[in-house]
Amino acid sequence: MKTDCPPSAQQIESFLRMTQDSQNQPILIHCAQGVVRTNMMVAVFLKQYYDMDNHKIMKMLPFFGHRLEKRPRVHDFIKNYSKTAS
Repeated sequence: MKTDCPPSAQQIESFLRMTQDSQNQPILIHCAQGVVRTNMMVAVFLKQYYDMDNHKIMKMLPFFGHRLEKRPRVHDFIKNYSKTAS
């Protein structure tokens, strides 16, 4: 994943498949800086497994000075992501 590019459907599917496997637990998610890509995948995880509200997810994720208004694709992805079929 590039920094400001939301994950593809294939990347999300692969990620969710890995997180479902008990051999891969505990789940630790981190990218090069641990902010933008990490937060997108944490949002996927929280929505998929906890059905958490997108607005709540957005408020709880730390962005460490990364301003979401400067990253509209990331903002839109987290704001609009919906749970995939299980």
